[in-house]
Amino acid sequence: MSATAAETIAGRQLEALRARTHVVAQWWLAELRATLPSRFVLRVGAVARTGLTITVSDKGEVTGRLIRPSGVDTLTWAANEFGPGAITDVLADHQLRREDVTLVFACDAGQFLQRKMLIPKVALAALPAILAQEILHRTPFDPDQIWHAAVPQGAETIVDVVTLQHWIIRRDRATAELARCGLHVDDVDALTVRDIEAAPTILFHDLQPDERPWAGRALHVLAVAAVVVTLLGLVGILVVEAVTAGRIDNTIAELRKSDATLLEGNGAARLSATKKSPGVVAIWGELSRLLPDETFLTELRITDGAIAVSGFSSNAPNLVRLIERSPMFAAAHLTAAITPDANERKDRFSLAFQLRGSPSRTSPTARIARSEQ
Repeated sequence: MSATAAETIAGRQLEALRARTHVVAQWWLAELRATLPSRFVLRVGAVARTGLTITVSDKGEVTGRLIRPSGVDTLTWAANEFGPGAITDVLADHQLRREDVTLVFACDAGQFLQRKMLIPKVALAALPAILAQEILHRTPFDPDQIWHAAVPQGAETIVDVVTLQHWIIRRDRATAELARCGLHVDDVDALTVRDIEAAPTILFHDLQPDERPWAGRALHVLAVAAVVVTLLGLVGILVVEAVTAGRIDNTIAELRKSDATLLEGNGAARLSATKKSPGVVAIWGELSRLLPDETFLTELRITDGAIAVSGFSSNAPNLVRLIERSPMFAAAHLTAAITPDANERKDRFSLAFQLRGSPSRTSPTARIARSEQ
């Protein structure tokens, strides 16, 4: 196989692949447009898609400007050759389909009623409603008899105020202009004004009286539903908070009652125990009776029925046994080792015991034997 034949085959295969890719891409775009609201497709497409503007001169010559990202092409037709079929054929020559192009028809400015309006910038968001009110109250037209649009005009002369040019055309006049070149309203997507720099674009789809703005209604329904859900959520939160606050108040009241009862009971118990337990004088008298004459105390501590004593004695090992014999004391034990004291010539001791009947506050400890000198 020669190199020329190989190049020819490769070129054909590449062209076939390109054609199949184009078909798949067009199918994908068509499916995407079918899933989107038509209002969205037209509004976005008017800006992003390829546009074809048709103009009819006073002599009946039809010209078109095909505006694409790659550039602008000028098209011409004879008056007797122009029509929807001619548009489709020209677009096919440029590898375009009719549904891929926004077709705009330019009418002469004399067919429009022009009005000048001054609108505050803060009111621009409500411009469609303002224009509708202007049509009803300041023009002799019914909304179903006209198409209209407004565009800014010139530089701002007043701060925060926009000057708008309101273009209004009767539908019968627009239909007559389209019929001059064999077109119908359904054949084009929008109207504009011929030979005007800041010309408006009037989308027919937006102004069809039989159109059902289901997307807008759906958004309104969703907004109302969101408000209702939010209010119900707030009411639910308030109810839960009220119930929780009531439970907390009841719990606090119960705790206060129980604390008061407990405090009263503990106070009475302590008072009764204080009355029943012997005082310091009685304890001191009992120790004086029990301890031998050669024993004297240097420290006496009494804490809630627990008694601790320290001192010197010639008979320290027997002190625990002596205290245990008392009907007033119990649980006597040494808390430190018995150590001899050279100055006193006696043994130093430390004892701990309790009043009989009082709760134990210290764990029993092993008896500490006397240390060897």
